[in-house]
Amino acid sequence: MLERTVSEKLEETYATEDFSIQFVEELSKDSILVSYQLEGNEPTFISFYERDNGHLVLVNTRELEE
Repeated sequence: MLERTVSEKLEETYATEDFSIQFVEELSKDSILVSYQLEGNEPTFISFYERDNGHLVLVNTRELEE
């Protein structure tokens, strides 16, 4: 369920369904860490989300260094 919610948020953020999620980790009740890669793009991104009234809110995104 959580991965589906994150997937929907990524679709909304990037206006595409062309990405692959490496992992979704719930750090606490209100914080989530996500690793993903956009298709056709080499870098992997990691995003930190927090829940606000049941909605995921993007706090920070970084490109992972190789």
